[in-house]
Amino acid sequence: MQKEQAKKVVGTTKEFWEAMERNGFHMPPKNNAINTMEYMQKVREGKYWVPTYQKMKQRPCVKPPKKSILVKEVLMAAKEQKLELGIKDGKEPTVQWLLVALATLNEDHWVFKKDYYPTHDELTENPKQRIFVDNSDSFFSNLPPSRKKGRAVDALSDQHQKYQWRMLVLQTRQRLLTQRYKQLGLIACQKGPLMTPQKDHAMTPN
Repeated sequence: MQKEQAKKVVGTTKEFWEAMERNGFHMPPKNNAINTMEYMQKVREGKYWVPTYQKMKQRPCVKPPKKSILVKEVLMAAKEQKLELGIKDGKEPTVQWLLVALATLNEDHWVFKKDYYPTHDELTENPKQRIFVDNSDSFFSNLPPSRKKGRAVDALSDQHQKYQWRMLVLQTRQRLLTQRYKQLGLIACQKGPLMTPQKDHAMTPN
């Protein structure tokens, strides 16, 4: 199309934003600072990712955490899928758009859990990193509140993280071996993990 023809249907940045919406891109709100011509053109070219109306998902989050936390979580989820968002400091999308983006990237994210409510740290500028411990056996469920502060759970979380890391290493090795088998024209008979690391049994600190 000739430039003069394009100018007849899109004359301003806001009209370009409207054209993006009409073409199925779920853009940040019209007046958001992120919506520059450079940003929108890169979204159009596929260099930056935004949810599309055809594939976008929505999940309830009655009390979202602070925007800075949502930005961090969305960027992490996008990085895992090797997607670039083009979000820069001072030009972050709105909380509602970030929630849609996060739900589309990871609908099972912890902010969408039924019992989620932001802690004090998740409402401040410098939130603590969320660290999990193994509760697959419901060991910690329905226990009375602790009357003392200690490092017992810290020791468990450290060992749980080490276990998860070892599992990731083993899964990566298995995937590489499977690819190698295919390259050699062989059939891998082993369908399960090649080996499973033994969980460390943490001793409870005094």
